[in-house]
Amino acid sequence: MSQDLRQHPRFPFRRQLTILAKEPKLGKTIGYDATGVNLSRGGILLESRADFETDTLCTLTFKDLQDQINTRTGAIRRVEKPDNSNLPDAIRLYGIEFDEPFSEEQLNSMMAMSEV
Repeated sequence: MSQDLRQHPRFPFRRQLTILAKEPKLGKTIGYDATGVNLSRGGILLESRADFETDTLCTLTFKDLQDQINTRTGAIRRVEKPDNSNLPDAIRLYGIEFDEPFSEEQLNSMMAMSEV
């Protein structure tokens, strides 16, 4: 989807993330490593070796570009890799839609942007 049609613009966000999600087979919450791809007010696109079930509820923790720790909850959705993707097969793309979006001011601060 083009940037013009999206509800919230996306910004590059290559940061390490931690996802806490319930592992269905074990029945307990486990921490997974992931890497951010892009961030918007409403969610984040990330890549991970984890194999999440669709609609898994999770807590995401990451440092923004100001090194402030942020925590958001949301639901995980699998995202299809683009045909021209150079990601290894073991890496999967996921989107997490936040339960509570960032405000415009929070996002600007996190991305170290000033209002124009």
